[in-house]
Amino acid sequence: MAKRTQENTIFKYLFKKSKPGSTENQCSSVFDSDTASSSSGTSAAVPGTVDVVSQHVLDVRYYTGSNTKIGDDLKYRLLKSLWMPEKTFKFPVSDDKRKLKFKMQWFERFWRLVYTSTGQQGALCKYCVLFARDCVGKGSHQQLKSLVSQPLTKWKDAVHDFKHHSESQYHKSFALLADNFMKVYNKSQPNIIIQIDSGYLA
Repeated sequence: MAKRTQENTIFKYLFKKSKPGSTENQCSSVFDSDTASSSSGTSAAVPGTVDVVSQHVLDVRYYTGSNTKIGDDLKYRLLKSLWMPEKTFKFPVSDDKRKLKFKMQWFERFWRLVYTSTGQQGALCKYCVLFARDCVGKGSHQQLKSLVSQPLTKWKDAVHDFKHHSESQYHKSFALLADNFMKVYNKSQPNIIIQIDSGYLA
């Protein structure tokens, strides 16, 4: 009984109720004070327009603009088939004294991590890019920058930054949204919002 009550609390925290049949995730505040954006990313977010004929249309950086509309089919494709650099890809060296660069093995260690070659190259979190855009501004004044609206480009403390991001409450919330989206899209379970409205988690 306690477990069900806890689950209910978590999902009430994540979602506002929507009409049955709605496929749009409606979010309340999924942020807390320990998720302030890292200072590691430095580039500006790209405009919210998508060049659908681009070679790298599956580069997640195209979708960091909050005004960019992403349908369910494209969102599914982005989650499953995002552009990833080949093993022979030459990552740019940082312009500081250390001359560091992104490491390919980080993809295996942090499997939600992606790399953008659009504009200023750097690392992004695919879940947060695709789902934060649906929630930011709905009950929260927090701006998510590094790894979300802006790529992380400083590699000195990259592993620490990746860990800190993956442990943040907002990342966990967006990961849950992504998992639910994939299951609903694949018709393996009803939309979690509909489940809540129907009292399945009561």
